[in-house]
Amino acid sequence: MPAPPRFDGMAAMVDARLYQPFARESIERATTRVWVCMFICDIRPGRDVAGLVLDLLLALEARRRLGVDVRVLLASTTRTADIETANLASGIFLSERGVPLRRIFADEIDPEAALPPERLGSHAKFAIFDDLALVGSANWTDDAFRENFEETVALTGGGVDLLCAEFLRLWRNGRGMPRHAA
Repeated sequence: MPAPPRFDGMAAMVDARLYQPFARESIERATTRVWVCMFICDIRPGRDVAGLVLDLLLALEARRRLGVDVRVLLASTTRTADIETANLASGIFLSERGVPLRRIFADEIDPEAALPPERLGSHAKFAIFDDLALVGSANWTDDAFRENFEETVALTGGGVDLLCAEFLRLWRNGRGMPRHAA
């Protein structure tokens, strides 16, 4: 297994094979906040073959129970029904466990902007753990963790502050989960 990221100033590349364990450890070490913004989060058993997404979501629930400010933002509308289903399944899982979750819709990203109708919502993929952030191409999916070549940068310093501001802006404009049968 490759070595964990080494920071050069305020940023470090995260090896794609280390993203999931690094994210899990970062969740488990967080004492103040864990804010996650994902385009796709897929906990469905047939898609989360190795249980790596489940592992992260259970870690989020555990941190929330310890009093850490845990919040999750997911894309709400896409052109792909499979992605919407994945996010709804993950959202229901988190909501049922008391993890605050909101969905991002295009008209809520920037209500003042005149976005073309084909712009459906956020494609962002980042997570903030106290004063550390992960930003990159990886969704929280089995494919991203085990098969794809993903690029991720771990940040500290002012970059984290910028992501926090963006997360809070999206959070303010997000919506909760649709009603579903318990």
